Amino acid sequence: MHNDEAVKSLLQNRRFLYELLFRVFAAEPDEALLAVLRDDHVVGECAYLDDALIEEAGAGGDAACGEGVVAAGDASGDAGAAGAACGTALVEAARAATVDGLRSEYTHQFIGPASLPAPPWESVFRAQKPVLFQESTLAVRAAYRAAGFKAAGYPHEADDHLATELSFMAALAEQTLAEVEGADDSDGSGTDGTAASVERFAVLVDVQRRFLDEHLLVWVDEYAFRLTDAAGPRSVYAAAASVAALVCRRDSDLLAELAALD
Repeated sequence: MHNDEAVKSLLQNRRFLYELLFRVFAAEPDEALLAVLRDDHVVGECAYLDDALIEEAGAGGDAACGEGVVAAGDASGDAGAAGAACGTALVEAARAATVDGLRSEYTHQFIGPASLPAPPWESVFRAQKPVLFQESTLAVRAAYRAAGFKAAGYPHEADDHLATELSFMAALAEQTLAEVEGADDSDGSGTDGTAASVERFAVLVDVQRRFLDEHLLVWVDEYAFRLTDAAGPRSVYAAAASVAALVCRRDSDLLAELAALD
């Protein structure tokens, strides 16, 4: 297993971003969350996406991000700086927001009582109609079960809520990082243990690649577009959705690179 500092930094970055995005979409905001979102550290973590394996993975097909909106295929956008642009849009939106205002927006965008302008469930985008608990939802649940993951909202919340899918990726990102850090702590004397760790790492990478390809990447871009259209490009939630879409695309490339490591 490659356990150098560069790989560890990449794994720490993806864990941070998935955990942050999960928190943004999972519940009403509080002062602690808003403080994190206003910090320049978020810009740095998002900008790190622009540097991570870009030469190997190729950044030419990535979407650009401007004013919190994913502009897929926009030739005028600098795809190589999409992470920094999305991170900056998110931080600037957070600095202009208040907790009370964000709570009101969270209710409007994710709870109701009116129909949600951008429903945060995969099944809605697959079926192209406002229905939950479809076949795709059961496929997501099966992926969770196979990985030993139990969704926080189960069984009351549909398993394919954006926050839950991001939480799943965050949990697997944590496990993947732990395998690499465990290899760092090893003195090299346990050959069988090292081989088992390498195998677990490979399995974790494969599970995450498949989940992105079969689920998040199927709908997160369209969700970001729809949420931006509903909330406006300067919305914290629109900006966060744009970051989520970019993270998933870049992470797919990164996981492909990790799978190819000897």
